[in-house]
Amino acid sequence: MNGSLDIEIFFRPNKKETFGLPEKVTVEKGTKINWVIKKKRVYTSLIFSNPIFSRGVKFTLYFEDKSPFKWVKESIIIIDRTPRDNWKNMPILIASGTAESDGEFKYGLKLMSIGNTEVPTYDEEPVYDDDPFIVVKE
Repeated sequence: MNGSLDIEIFFRPNKKETFGLPEKVTVEKGTKINWVIKKKRVYTSLIFSNPIFSRGVKFTLYFEDKSPFKWVKESIIIIDRTPRDNWKNMPILIASGTAESDGEFKYGLKLMSIGNTEVPTYDEEPVYDDDPFIVVKE
């Protein structure tokens, strides 16, 4: 194993890079990569301050063509605005995996709003979607 790397997810809806993810990350094969929300401010401003996310959010990290991991898509759903102390469980792990294949991989991180219905539904179109790269070297 070659250690681990946390890719911190920021939230910048008014910037070109919505999540503030690095455009390209280079790691060695065998590195564990975690996508995490570490800052309380990111979590509380996203979940509690934005009316389009009133029922909750769904983060999806995905690879379209090929993946360096055993998975091609990972999702996490954060439902409801209460209890407001959910941030005490920081960091929030969005996705994690150990890079097993070398190469250059384009991936996406989508943020979707959970619908405002009695039973939560998920909007078809993401509210935000960034597309950075991971480069895995032998």
